[in-house]
Amino acid sequence: MTRFRTVCGGILAAGALLLSGSGVAQAEQAVTYPGNWMYVAVVQGEEAMGDVNGTLVRCPQGRGGHPQGKQACKELAAVGGDITRMKPRTGIMCPMIYQPVTAMAYGVWKGHRKVYAMTFSNPCVMKNATRSVFALR
Repeated sequence: MTRFRTVCGGILAAGALLLSGSGVAQAEQAVTYPGNWMYVAVVQGEEAMGDVNGTLVRCPQGRGGHPQGKQACKELAAVGGDITRMKPRTGIMCPMIYQPVTAMAYGVWKGHRKVYAMTFSNPCVMKNATRSVFALR
């Protein structure tokens, strides 16, 4: 796991630049991106600034620095790499403590670019909603 100080917006912007293609080029030819991978990161707070904790996960083997890479790959595969389609775990109770965290991801899944960012009220709520994908510790 790599810890570095940066602006979350910079990470998302870098991901968007990395994954964006020229509108003209896309109109001329279909663009397919290789591999299934996601760079996932978590920042404390809702302003998307501060210490960012992030890592790369490559699927299906879970290669990269993610501590639960194989499980994260399995969960991403179940939703086609679309984190917004993950179903929260049932029967999990989280404390009603406001300690916001922002989860961010960008990558490629089955040839399609993926970008995700969501602020959760606390780490428990984030883990419940996103399962192992953002479990970086």
